[in-house]
Amino acid sequence: MSTNTKNEGSEGSEGSEANDTDGLLSGRREVDEESQTLKKERRNLILGFLVIFMILIMLLGTLIGIIMIFPNYHVPIIYSNGTHTFRSTVLLISFDGFRADYLNRNATPYISEFINNGIKAEYMRPSFPSNTFPNHYTIVTGLYPESHGIIDNVFYDTVLNDTFYYTDPKRSFDSKWWGGEPVIKDGQKSGVSQWVGSSSVIKGISPTYHYPFNLSLTTQEKVSQVMNWLDLPFDERPTFLATYTNQVDSAGHTFGPDSLMEINEALFQVDNFVREMMAGLAKRNLTDIVNVSDHGMTTSIPDKIINLENYINISKVYPVVGYPLAEIRPYLDSEIQNIYTDLKNASIGQSWDCYKSDEIPSKYHFSTNTSSSISSPRIAPIYCLPPLGGGFINNRDFENETIPNGTHGYDNYLSDMRAIFLASEVYNIISRILHLCPVPNNGTLVVVEVVMVEVVVIELIVVIAMIVMIVMIGLIELIALIVGSLQYR
Repeated sequence: MSTNTKNEGSEGSEGSEANDTDGLLSGRREVDEESQTLKKERRNLILGFLVIFMILIMLLGTLIGIIMIFPNYHVPIIYSNGTHTFRSTVLLISFDGFRADYLNRNATPYISEFINNGIKAEYMRPSFPSNTFPNHYTIVTGLYPESHGIIDNVFYDTVLNDTFYYTDPKRSFDSKWWGGEPVIKDGQKSGVSQWVGSSSVIKGISPTYHYPFNLSLTTQEKVSQVMNWLDLPFDERPTFLATYTNQVDSAGHTFGPDSLMEINEALFQVDNFVREMMAGLAKRNLTDIVNVSDHGMTTSIPDKIINLENYINISKVYPVVGYPLAEIRPYLDSEIQNIYTDLKNASIGQSWDCYKSDEIPSKYHFSTNTSSSISSPRIAPIYCLPPLGGGFINNRDFENETIPNGTHGYDNYLSDMRAIFLASEVYNIISRILHLCPVPNNGTLVVVEVVMVEVVVIELIVVIAMIVMIVMIGLIELIALIVGSLQYR
């Protein structure tokens, strides 16, 4: 009995040990399974992070790509005026020599009406020097003359060994003179009448339709030119149009800006030009028009004329250009310092001053200390600035010249040099109307963005919204994975 009992006890003990062993193995299996599950969840979490990271990298690359290609990006927005379809279109008109305070003469009722319905700055400060060619080209490039290279109406280039002369088409039309990029782009239809630089091929581009400068062309004929372009078939119609009128400038030079009858007559002609242009646009239900001038005008004062021969040996310098300024370029570089010193000493206590090219005050944005290689050989080593109404002459270069009754070209900060400005930062605002991205220039976009929405902003908002949505989805998935892993525990 005892033996059987012992055997039974022994067998029970062995069975118990076997059961304990089975339980330990089972527990280990459960631990291993849980460990594998946790490892799997961690792997999924890591993969989730990597996937989201890769998506973000791809989206960032797309965003950078959009920003980089945007300069060539054109949004084909099409409008209807009720009878015809138009792409975004802008008309730019320049009134040469229209001083800002001419608007106070009550001689331009139609321009005043335009102002009441549009945007007007108190005045526009022209670029330095306040002359026609540099400022007209600044308007359509957004660059200072030191950057686009047309530094004056007349200038010499030491590298080209040639002189730019604004009234000589054989010289001035050559593409070698023109830097920067005008607002017209390759593939864009444009119609330009008599604008500075429009007769030249610049960066391989020239206006689709073009009328060269012609003094005999009447304002009525200029209006007809613009309207004929606007009436072209849709695919041939220009989206950028520019035209120019010189009546006010001519009257200012001939009679002086204070001549009441003559200047008012010129203002009347220009105002009538605006009336006819606005009437033509109204018939076509078009409204985008920008009116500007390039500079003001002041009365010439004979007593303020300075003869350079009283201070330097004129035979040692190239022909002096830039009236009323004096752009002085000695034949020998070794003479620059001596001539400059003589002029600087002579200017002490006077109403005029002289500067070496690398010392011209920075406010003028007119210096050889610039990244623009095009202007360095064109800006003369010495510049002399006269008092308002005065100018620099010499007997050799001005023998057959007559001092006009009205002059411009002075310090661009003087009030008499102020121009009219019926739109903000002309180059940039035209680019926005035409849905073009302006090339880098010397303007800002602050005022422009107040009056119009940049297309690229909309694009970026869409892309950013997509990124945010994807990130949020990814975060939700991660949270779900984490919550799930906690539940397993």
